[in-house]
Amino acid sequence: MLPLKNQFILAPIKTGYSDGSGVVTEKHLCYYERRTKYLGAIIPEPFYMDKGLRELPTQIGIDNDNKIDGLKKLILI
Repeated sequence: MLPLKNQFILAPIKTGYSDGSGVVTEKHLCYYERRTKYLGAIIPEPFYMDKGLRELPTQIGIDNDNKIDGLKKLILI
């Protein structure tokens, strides 16, 4: 069981904060960091695994290794 500071959980919300290349931006990091102060858990927004199948042009991707550093920063907030 994962201990949480409270029972409030943020459901996945498509922010559309990427710059079109699918990388995590500073705007993403600020958005999620603000919410960690009040929520017990956060379910991150949907990521695309294939650029041709993304829902939004500004969606976060997980389709190649150049996105790993940004995703690590996002998860470790």
